[in-house]
Amino acid sequence: MQGSGSFLPVQAMIGSLILFGAYAASVASHTPVALHMETIARKAAQAAPYFTSASADLATLIDPPPLAAPRVVVVPELPLLEENHRLVRATVQAGERTGVEPAFLLAVANLESGMDVNARPKQGGFSARGLFQFIDTTWMRMVKEHGAQHGLEHLAGAIKVDQRRAAVVVPNRQLRKDVLALRKDVEVSTLLTAATFASYKDKIRAALGREAKKTEIYMLHFLGEVAGLAFVKAASETPGAIPGSRFSAAVRANQRIFMDQGRRLSYGQVMKKLKGKLDDDYRLYAAWMKGYYPKDGAHLTADAS
Repeated sequence: MQGSGSFLPVQAMIGSLILFGAYAASVASHTPVALHMETIARKAAQAAPYFTSASADLATLIDPPPLAAPRVVVVPELPLLEENHRLVRATVQAGERTGVEPAFLLAVANLESGMDVNARPKQGGFSARGLFQFIDTTWMRMVKEHGAQHGLEHLAGAIKVDQRRAAVVVPNRQLRKDVLALRKDVEVSTLLTAATFASYKDKIRAALGREAKKTEIYMLHFLGEVAGLAFVKAASETPGAIPGSRFSAAVRANQRIFMDQGRRLSYGQVMKKLKGKLDDDYRLYAAWMKGYYPKDGAHLTADAS
């Protein structure tokens, strides 16, 4: 059936009704049909809009328009995530406790280590370890600052901060090893990273007077809190300027980020380049998480590692 095309046109329906009404009135009154045609035609003309509407409604009921195609959510195939259920579960749980998006944590883990807990920097001389590649001093500060809130009170209490020398100290050598080894613990490293990122969000908001962007949070992770915040502020205030001598060491160590064909990039260009690297992974992981896992992560409690 092809929609309303299978019904008589409204005009034909009205004409038939006029003739039928005139005939019926003629029979009832024993008078000629012509005497009733004009009256019935006038009344039928007044009713024409109702016939039109009713005809259309009837056509829709009998032969409704096709339903819109259902929305299909395309879930990308990401073997790296499918093989890292423990990490995915850890990001969901950390997100619930800190408000940091699991997909963002996964994107950072992939950029930093390829989601390998045993990853080490390609350049020698750096102490960065674990999924998120924290150096020794940064990690010990993180445990000191956030550990007590997340079940690591004994370790957080053992770490001392020497404000005069701006140093972090763990007097007991074995305890120091235990603290640093936690960078390879998927759940602990993910949770403390999320807690640290949440604090970065607050500090960027305080410095810039607006909500932090993911790339800005990552810059604090990438350069360290103090240098990263200075870089983010400069990128917000003077995006066209070239980073100064304060960032020379970072430029030398990360030329793929700060340079382009031998030319130093501006603050804004560096942030844009970093955003491109982060966004690619973030969008993929966000789509993957949405397709496979509910918001509350309730069915991630079973260990699938």
